[in-house]
Amino acid sequence: MRCSKCKAYIAFDSKLKECPACGSPIDRKPYFEDMLNMLAELAADKNFIFWGIMNLIFWAAVGGVEFALGGGQLLNYFEQNLFYSLILFVFWGFIVELIVKANAQIRIASKTVILKERRSLRMFRLGTNLSLLGGLALSVIWVGIDNFFSHFPGITLVTISVICTFWAIEGMYFREEHFEDHRVRNFFILLGVRHPHPYRVMSAWYLSGITIAAIAYFGLIMFPSIFNSVYNTWFIQSSIKAIKGFLDYFPTI
Repeated sequence: MRCSKCKAYIAFDSKLKECPACGSPIDRKPYFEDMLNMLAELAADKNFIFWGIMNLIFWAAVGGVEFALGGGQLLNYFEQNLFYSLILFVFWGFIVELIVKANAQIRIASKTVILKERRSLRMFRLGTNLSLLGGLALSVIWVGIDNFFSHFPGITLVTISVICTFWAIEGMYFREEHFEDHRVRNFFILLGVRHPHPYRVMSAWYLSGITIAAIAYFGLIMFPSIFNSVYNTWFIQSSIKAIKGFLDYFPTI
């Protein structure tokens, strides 16, 4: 909850009657809102395994609804590609954990008062959430609404790529002086970033990689003969065969 006067964050379970920041009386919120705050704070403590399981349950429920409405593409994909689906659920677990923690309110050490955030952190949170929605929308445009449930890997990879691209762009502007602010430092430590330099380097590698890959791909498809020549080279075909051969050991675990 927030102080009605200075807008400082205060933990929902705080027993204080006055705001520790400005001393004004705390305006207690309705029970339902307190429960939502409690659930949000509990969610921030969960790891990727928990969120991977939650994603499995969520998509299974979506698949069940789709099946009940006369579809069944999503459940059919899970049945035929269970091993691949489990890998994607674990992958989703890592990303959802970071998204949830990016939306968590940062407390000080006493866990009683929640720090009033900088505008940059609020924009990071907003950008993360918009990237999630934008990635889902882009995946619908890419695979088509009719094929949405039959292309689960496409949904996953497109959505996560959009989110990671936003995080990488943010990382390129992240400097040591930003980390000197304890509010920023506490926020990024919660996300696993303990120093800005590795984050900036990884962001540069990621953006460079997707840029080179995009240029190479769109450059090759403009010249089909060159694309086919590269695709049919011994190295590419051997790599594809090796990967498929390895994954074929786990078709329907």
